[in-house]
Amino acid sequence: MQDWSTKDTLEFLEYLRENDGERLKSSLGPIFIENDISGKVLLSLNDKEMQNLGISSFGKRKKLTREIEKLKQFRGIFICLFDRLVVYPFVCSVVR
Repeated sequence: MQDWSTKDTLEFLEYLRENDGERLKSSLGPIFIENDISGKVLLSLNDKEMQNLGISSFGKRKKLTREIEKLKQFRGIFICLFDRLVVYPFVCSVVR
């Protein structure tokens, strides 16, 4: 995850859904692209930084924060077994 490009983080957003079922990629993707949010940057984002990036929705920030924490929790376990983005869908099914 540390070596994810911005394109890879967009793939991560593809798996995340808002309460209405819409993918977070549609609303956050342009922000990630404009600000070059790589995997390393993603893993270090905090609430204040998300606000500074223009993510004004508290719910979206909380959702993103929870999903980033899941990535941090599972990255050491699964990175050695699977190739990069294949990890996240598997982790999602385990966590949810």
